[in-house]
Amino acid sequence: MKVICAIHRWPGHIILPDYMSYQQLLAWESAINTTKGKERQPTTIEFYGVLLPVAINLVKEWHIEGLPEVVTVDNIPGSLPFVGWLIEAVTKLFNETNEIDPNS
Repeated sequence: MKVICAIHRWPGHIILPDYMSYQQLLAWESAINTTKGKERQPTTIEFYGVLLPVAINLVKEWHIEGLPEVVTVDNIPGSLPFVGWLIEAVTKLFNETNEIDPNS
């Protein structure tokens, strides 16, 4: 699945799988669950930080201008809009894998 980056500073696209495997689903759910049930809600940066390693591992190919072919948590841009776009892309993949209607 080709996902075009909507962030002007980071033109290009990524390739995600057509669906999440069961192991990928478990990793995504586990990451989300670590942010629940805390005394306080995590900040956006903290929430993204938990999901980011899983999201990066789901990307099959990176074609984003200025980024290396192999992106890791150590070299991904510290841009909240970019990271947010990536998390949204993976969330959409999760929803499509599980046929969750975004309008419901």
